[in-house]
Amino acid sequence: MAKTQIHFSGKVKPFRTKFGEAIPSPRSFSPKYRAFMNTIIKAMVDVGEDIFAAVQNGESQAVVDRAISQAFDQVNADFEESSDSEASRFVGALDEHVRRKTNTMIKKVLGVQRVNIDFAPSKAISDRLNFMVARNVSLIRRLESAYFSRLQRLTTANFTGNLDPSQGTLAEQIQSLGGLSRRHSTLIAIDQTNKITGNMVQMRQEQLGIISYRWRNSEDSRVVGNPSGLYPKATKLHGNHWLREGKVFYYRRPPFDGNPGQPIRCRCHAEPIIRVDDLNLAT
Repeated sequence: MAKTQIHFSGKVKPFRTKFGEAIPSPRSFSPKYRAFMNTIIKAMVDVGEDIFAAVQNGESQAVVDRAISQAFDQVNADFEESSDSEASRFVGALDEHVRRKTNTMIKKVLGVQRVNIDFAPSKAISDRLNFMVARNVSLIRRLESAYFSRLQRLTTANFTGNLDPSQGTLAEQIQSLGGLSRRHSTLIAIDQTNKITGNMVQMRQEQLGIISYRWRNSEDSRVVGNPSGLYPKATKLHGNHWLREGKVFYYRRPPFDGNPGQPIRCRCHAEPIIRVDDLNLAT
C-alpha cells in the first residue's frame, strides 16, 4: 500500500518516535444505528400482534403459517433499500470520523499549525468498506429472520400443544420477542461501531506508514481479564485484554482475537507508535 502524503504548514518539532492519541469509537454513532434497527423491530412487533390476534380469532395453523411467511417477505421488501443505504451511511460516517481524528492526531504529533491528509484511493480499503457494508446488511437481515423464525416456532408449539407454560402465555412469549430483538440490535450497533472503527483506524494508519501500536484498554470492571471485574477469565473468542494494557503489537501481527475493537464488544483502543522517518511528509 503506497504511503499517503501528509501536507502541513509550520515547522515540525524534531522527534524520532512518538505515541499518538488513540482514536476511540464515537459514542453517538451506535444509538443512531440502533434507532434505525428499532424501526424494523417495531414493524415486526406489529406483525407479532396481528399473528396473535389471528390465533385468538381461531385461524388455522396453515393460515397463520402463510401469514407469517408473507409478513416476513413484506418486511424484507419494505426495508431492503433503507437497510442498504443506512449500512452504507453508518460505515462511511465511521470512516470519516477516523480520517478526521487521524488528521488531528498527526497535527498534534508533528506540532504544526495545520495538517491536511488527502487519503489516496485504495482498492484494499474500498473492498474492506464494501465488505463491512455487506456484513451489516446481513446482520440486519438476520435480525429480521430470527424474529420471524421464533414467531413461527411459538405459534407452531401453540397449535401442537407444546408451548412451554413456564415461559408464559403465547401473548407474553410473542411480546418478549420484541425485547429480545431490541437487545440484539443494541449488541449489533455497539459491536459494529467498535469493529468498523478499529478496522479503519488500522487501515488509515497503515496508509500513513504506521505499523504498530500500544494496546490501551478502558481500565474498568468490564475489561475482560480484570481479576476484580465482571469478566475475570478470557475465552477462546475474547482474550485477556487486561494483561495487554501498555503492550506493543503490530497491526499485521495481532493477538489471536484481533486488534483493538475487533473482538466482540471490545472497547480497547490502539495508541499508534509514530516514527517520523516512516511518514511521507510533503515538503
